[in-house]
Amino acid sequence: MIPTYMYNFKLSNYDLEGKMYYYTGFNVSHRYMISWDGTDQHLIWSETIRSWTRFFAEPTTPCELYNRCGNYATCTEIDGKAGLEPSCTCLKGHIPAKETEWNNGNWTSGCVRRVPYKCEKEGNNGTDGFWRMQRVKLPDSSELDPDVMDEAGCQASCLNNCSCKAYSYVSGIGCLVWGVHLVDMHIFTHGGNDMYLRLASIELGQSKKKSVVVIIVAVLVSSFALLACTYLLWRCLKRKKGFVRWIKEKGEGSSNAKRRKDVTTEMSGVLKITDEGQVLRELPVFSFDAIITATNNFSYRNLLGEGGFGPVYKGVLPEGQEVAVKRLSQSSGQGMEEFKNEVILIAKLQHRNLVRLLGCCLQDEEKILIYELMPNGSLDTFLFDDEKKRQLDWRTRYKIIEGIARGLLYLHRDSRLRVIHRDLKVSNILLDEEMDPKISDFGLARIFGKDDNELNNTKRVVGT
Repeated sequence: MIPTYMYNFKLSNYDLEGKMYYYTGFNVSHRYMISWDGTDQHLIWSETIRSWTRFFAEPTTPCELYNRCGNYATCTEIDGKAGLEPSCTCLKGHIPAKETEWNNGNWTSGCVRRVPYKCEKEGNNGTDGFWRMQRVKLPDSSELDPDVMDEAGCQASCLNNCSCKAYSYVSGIGCLVWGVHLVDMHIFTHGGNDMYLRLASIELGQSKKKSVVVIIVAVLVSSFALLACTYLLWRCLKRKKGFVRWIKEKGEGSSNAKRRKDVTTEMSGVLKITDEGQVLRELPVFSFDAIITATNNFSYRNLLGEGGFGPVYKGVLPEGQEVAVKRLSQSSGQGMEEFKNEVILIAKLQHRNLVRLLGCCLQDEEKILIYELMPNGSLDTFLFDDEKKRQLDWRTRYKIIEGIARGLLYLHRDSRLRVIHRDLKVSNILLDEEMDPKISDFGLARIFGKDDNELNNTKRVVGT
């Protein structure tokens, strides 16, 4: 009852017949009634409409009806078309006592335990456990254990008594235990208490631990043997320090791929990029069919630009990711050496101001690289366009300058490799949606040794 309602009631003294009365100080006529469905109603007489009106009633929601879902079940209210509707659920480790009735919405028979407690079979040495339930309107008929002073003691007390079906340690009250059927349970959307339900160990998954350990040991032994064989094979194949193995792990050869009637859009394998025996990255390899699908057969509408390497197209991978597809032109002066150089370098280098390589394609004469898409294109399209250059205010220009400098500093000093780009120009600076710059096109780049200050390995004129 709300306070203004509750404090207007008074309890009379005993009369001569030993009776006592409960009455109110309200200046109106009152009537109390219990309806056929168990609802308590407080009615007040209204002189205005000459009728009784309801002032107070309980319960007001379906789950507040006593033991609405039966024993060992919880009631939860859900929003329906006609207001709140009850939804009954058996407690963990329990099943409907009468499944046909339960499925038809008659929950009065409640639920029963699926597996007996282990302590019922093995005495108090049985290893049962507890399942935590939250926001619970605690069951009826609890007993207070006055000898327990904390939650750990409450759990131990219940675990050592095979008749104890659940416990809850409530602040300000103490340790409550249930040795009878769990009845009249309600799950609130907020509030309530935590209750710990006793379950057999098999319901908590504890009995599976031994078999799981056996499986884990077997898997570890097998994995160790496989790794050892793989390592020995790798040692045999390794030719020299820093050698990069290009391994196609799945998919079919190019001749078989041409004969296939179905067109695949999936990855056809991976390239393992290694350095000094360590796998740096596994780069996805896409089938040529996948690239055709992504670029709409290299449609002119998807063309983003063209450089010394070849044309670059916008593409969409099967999962919806937009990418830039760089295709080596047959007439390009660059070939397999530049292609491998770019793949290896970008795989080894990771920096926010370097473009990110997402995959590649190797099939027959086709050599294709797949990059993250830079929505704003290259820097030269802004600098040399009278309209677009107006977007480059000094703050934006400074951000671009600083980003390029950070990328070069990483290449020259901070990366695990010392790299000279050798083809740095505004068309190789790409801009993302925030106008942050990223250095691209590492086909002509060269790696310095860790202690080298000079290197003379250029045998031909390169770059623009």
